[in-house]
Amino acid sequence: MVEARGVEVAMIHFRTALDNFEKQPNTLSDLRRQSNCLARAIKSSTSSNWTIDFRQNLLTSLLPSTTKVAVDICDVFPNAL
Repeated sequence: MVEARGVEVAMIHFRTALDNFEKQPNTLSDLRRQSNCLARAIKSSTSSNWTIDFRQNLLTSLLPSTTKVAVDICDVFPNAL
């Protein structure tokens, strides 16, 4: 999992955000976004390596198929990941 390229890149971006936060505490929102992206990268890596579909959960199983789910910030902003 950690060896996956997406996880590696997310870890680098998280570290950069953490360094920035230590210097400028007003960058907390970026640190939160990067931590979320890192968690999603690990989740995605785990899902693909272990063939686990984490996308299926109670919430999505209860929604009608026409319901749109919120866009993932990590997908919208490639630099976030």
